[in-house]
Amino acid sequence: MTKELVLPSGIPWESLHGRDLEECLFWLIDAMGGKNLEWRLGGKGQGAQDQGRDLKAHFYVPRPDGELIRQKWWFEAKGCVKASTVRKSKVQESVLNAAGNSDLDVFVIATNTRFSNPTIDWVKEWQRSKPRLKILLWNHDSLEKLLSNHPEVVIRLFSEALSLQGKLEVIRSRFWNYASYGDSPTLKLLWKERKNLEWDYQALMAVVVSEIANGRIEYRPWVAIMEPEDLANVFINGLLNTLYFINRAEKAGIKQRPYLKGMSYLLLKVLNTFPITYVIKLLKHTWEGSDRKVIPKKHRDYIIRPLIEQLASELSDVCHKDCERVSGGDPFELTEAEVELYWDRLKIPAKDYDEDKEVKTSIMRINRSNPCRLRIEVDQTILCPLSNLIKEKRDIDKTIHVLHHVIRSLQKEEDEKEIIKN
Repeated sequence: MTKELVLPSGIPWESLHGRDLEECLFWLIDAMGGKNLEWRLGGKGQGAQDQGRDLKAHFYVPRPDGELIRQKWWFEAKGCVKASTVRKSKVQESVLNAAGNSDLDVFVIATNTRFSNPTIDWVKEWQRSKPRLKILLWNHDSLEKLLSNHPEVVIRLFSEALSLQGKLEVIRSRFWNYASYGDSPTLKLLWKERKNLEWDYQALMAVVVSEIANGRIEYRPWVAIMEPEDLANVFINGLLNTLYFINRAEKAGIKQRPYLKGMSYLLLKVLNTFPITYVIKLLKHTWEGSDRKVIPKKHRDYIIRPLIEQLASELSDVCHKDCERVSGGDPFELTEAEVELYWDRLKIPAKDYDEDKEVKTSIMRINRSNPCRLRIEVDQTILCPLSNLIKEKRDIDKTIHVLHHVIRSLQKEEDEKEIIKN
């Protein structure tokens, strides 16, 4: 069963009248897909009482043959200060005014309270004699249901009325629809209650990238809560949606780098979790599934190569920490704290970490006569196998093999250190 997204008791229904009710309707109509939305402001600080219309919008409704019909909708807010019903005479006046517009299709009267039975009966009787114009009465219960279906409106106006599941849904929706990242306080709440929430692949991807956009993933390593099957599916969905997200982020003026770093983080976990043969098959299935003719090879490489380069840069910082061939400098991609805690991003933390976002860079010292500490073949022309992956545009499968070997070797060293420490 889907968890409740909105807590209706958190919406201030008694004070939701006048301009506040109109604003609620405005954003609700927008979330429902209303086009050419117009809010007619005027009068004495309230919405305009112009022919029974406070807001207007167009909705496009499909016909049986698939064509879209444009419908003209008007909305009028009838808020009440106290928990009383809307007066019948007010509804009659508004309906009769709206009926004078010949090209109007739907007229909605919305209230934060309720309509009396005589009012409802009058509208039904009027509707039978004049079926051309559709009259809708949205009362307290109707608005509650609509707001529950559109939690993004609730977080804009009544954030305290969102359940934690609702906050997760907002992060998921904003991430995929607007390329927007979730905030750190909300992510902290979601992490704390992660076992009590319902997750899907889109929500998991949204929190991973949002966490990276906000700081270090060591604080809340979301991949650690994913089952292997979920991990594989989140990674596949992320790959297939990379171009989509980048294009949307570019149009919105949002930084794309957190998404690419999030995907490289997922690639790290994939390579750390699965045998190399499975990873190669996983990538092959991603590219050569039902979309094999849609995604040519040059586009595949365009998508995955930045992820590989990002991961190789991070791993080189981690590997150089104890390397005799390339050593002596601070990391380039990561901070010193991130290097020390790098493998913590793959497991549930045993403690809370102090945030440290200081970035340091320096010049490395190189001794080409020493071998690679991971027993990868090198010569005088190769500075470091990982650095070489970034400079050379190698075959993707061969590159993945190298990364898999590096990750497994470094992880083995880390595990041995933990055993000795404990």
